[in-house]
Amino acid sequence: MRSRSALPLLAICACLPGMLPTSWAQEAPATPKKEAKPQSPSLRYLDSARSERSQKWDSLSTASLKGKLIYRLKFEESQEDRKAGFEIEITGRVSKAGDLVLSMPAWRPGSYRIANYGKAVEDLRARCGGKSIQPENLDTNLWKLAGLGKGDLHVSYWIAARSSKLRSRDKEALACYRVRGPALWMSEIRHKSSPVQVELDLPKDWEVTTGLRPVGKRKSKGKRRKHLFSAPNYDVLIDCPIMMGIYEFFDFRLSGKRFEIAIYGAGKDKTDRQEFAGRIKKICANFGHMFGGFPFDHYSFLFLSGGFGGGGLEHLNSTNISMGSLRGSRPGRKSWTDSVISHEFLHLWNVKRLRPEALGPFDYTGPNRTTALWFSEGFTSYYGEKCLTQVGLHSPKDYWKHMSRNYTNLRRNPNRKRMDIAETSWTVWDGPYMGRPGTVSYYLKGECLGLLLDVLIRDATGNKKSLDDVMRRLYKECMDGGTGFREDDLRQACTEIAGKSMDGFFDAYIYGTEDLPVETVLPKAGIKVTVTGEGRRTQMKLSEDPDAEGLALEIRASLLAPVKTKR
Repeated sequence: MRSRSALPLLAICACLPGMLPTSWAQEAPATPKKEAKPQSPSLRYLDSARSERSQKWDSLSTASLKGKLIYRLKFEESQEDRKAGFEIEITGRVSKAGDLVLSMPAWRPGSYRIANYGKAVEDLRARCGGKSIQPENLDTNLWKLAGLGKGDLHVSYWIAARSSKLRSRDKEALACYRVRGPALWMSEIRHKSSPVQVELDLPKDWEVTTGLRPVGKRKSKGKRRKHLFSAPNYDVLIDCPIMMGIYEFFDFRLSGKRFEIAIYGAGKDKTDRQEFAGRIKKICANFGHMFGGFPFDHYSFLFLSGGFGGGGLEHLNSTNISMGSLRGSRPGRKSWTDSVISHEFLHLWNVKRLRPEALGPFDYTGPNRTTALWFSEGFTSYYGEKCLTQVGLHSPKDYWKHMSRNYTNLRRNPNRKRMDIAETSWTVWDGPYMGRPGTVSYYLKGECLGLLLDVLIRDATGNKKSLDDVMRRLYKECMDGGTGFREDDLRQACTEIAGKSMDGFFDAYIYGTEDLPVETVLPKAGIKVTVTGEGRRTQMKLSEDPDAEGLALEIRASLLAPVKTKR
């Protein structure tokens, strides 16, 4: 996730068919866990609260559901007694009598704060085998259906809708709703692996763009139209936001894959749409080359334009992005939009598939803690910004100016000496999401760490290997094993790719609070580092050293060179 409110602002490694191993969607043998070194600093962090919470709620669910669950959504216009909203019905089959626990997510993957989406649920009703069941409220986001017999289950509820028009400057914009899965869909707490069918009942002139897989043709009747989709499980269902309404739409193809662009609220923006799509295509191609292809059937960019502020949230094969305009970057003039697009698109690898062990499968009832957000978000920022230079949207001078600001801001922050970046990642849930006092942004420090590690690996291997190789290796391991990595796997991968121990680097700068070795590492890449002032007046300037030669010159050139193909 990336937000404009601070230095960049993660997510589900569930599986669309053909995209990931099916271990989440059905019962599969557990992958043997790697034994961590007893002395590892990461063992300071054990999320026992999550385990206890999961056991508590799961134990209350004793009934069984068989087969797929059908989710039906019908949009209703404003009425005298109720505002516009979504009438939602879930149907399934109870195959074993007992109790069920219904759950709305307490948070949404990629945004590490409690949102309690259950507070938006209205008029919750249930019946089983023709008999009405009174839901018992267990918690803000949890309800129990007690004493169910075998038979057909029907659950219905209401969610108020908020039009994207309310957040757009374009007063003439038509109706459009960009809805997030966690704010919309309820689950049964032990049956998140059940296959899902989705039916959207909407006005006939509305379009739908989503990462969900289309099923069959749209069905029209009168002034309404039904759109049919499927998902292999609940994790995928809620990881696919939906744009519905009247908006701009166009697409392009790259390496045989379809990329959809849905834009709402940019009617008066005179930016050429094909130029906008061209910038996106360059970014996507660069990362596709880096990882050797795209792990999806189609990808959807859902844009809200003309609003106030900006930011984005990553998903398995789509992203939500809010932006001020469609204008793009030029050398010497950075566009926030391009930075967010690059950051969020790379997340489809780093976080959604190449993920920490703790981030999937999820427990949606509370925090899911990991010490690796400096990697998941910070390294995504590193590659996201570097990509803009690699594809020609920024100049090398722009990039070094950007990194100068990053290192300056980090060195000026006294909190860098009080809390290591692993602890910052772990405790993100414990206060205001962005700008928490007493911490350093894992986006900021993670991006700074990414450049240093990249240079160190290139230098140690004579520029034959890089951080790219670490990313590709970890990605393959996550995909092959069907589970996420442990923090110690990062250290091991960096060490083996570099051919030398990286223990000292990890201990000092990730699990420690020593100042990053900017002045000693970046000259290895032909970068001159100038430091002036102290404390909050520190100023760090990075520039290309005209006297660089040999390996340093080669490293500098390759750092920002376009990715041509997987090495």
